[in-house]
Amino acid sequence: MDLMIPQIDGYEMALLLEQQHAEVKIMILSVNTAVDMTYNLIEKTGIKGYLPKSSNKHILWEVTRSVHKHNIFIHEAILKADTIPRALDIVQLICKGLSNK
Repeated sequence: MDLMIPQIDGYEMALLLEQQHAEVKIMILSVNTAVDMTYNLIEKTGIKGYLPKSSNKHILWEVTRSVHKHNIFIHEAILKADTIPRALDIVQLICKGLSNK
């Protein structure tokens, strides 16, 4: 899913999908790699993957397969960024399979 979709923002769409169709695995493909926004999406929605649009097709394919198998993938550039400690804790817990709620 692209965050910049017409008529509804991607964050709102992710929240709606999480509420109405929790079985759907959401993967974000975006030009926006702002750390604060990324962690907010991870914490508040059920996204399973977050990749920059600059990712090559091989990475996109592998991540899609991984997310389909119930794994979570967050691009390394986002994980390496300076983050607030709580946001990093949340991502680590989610990656261990715990709920983001």
